[in-house]
Amino acid sequence: MEHKLGETFEFEGNTLEVSEVEDIERPCVGCFFFGEGHHCYFGGIESCMDEDREDHTNVIFKNSTKTEEL
Repeated sequence: MEHKLGETFEFEGNTLEVSEVEDIERPCVGCFFFGEGHHCYFGGIESCMDEDREDHTNVIFKNSTKTEEL
């Protein structure tokens, strides 16, 4: 299942938000899975590359501080 832009989801106790890549020259900067000791999603469970996504958008997964409105 592909997570949509702006959507949040839980991963190992972290709330992650799907965000569009800001700098295509450095597409992984800011991603939760890049440089944090986590296995990168690239080609894994969740695709982040535009050619693999239904919306054809390069995305990263950011640690989110969003809270649901009740």
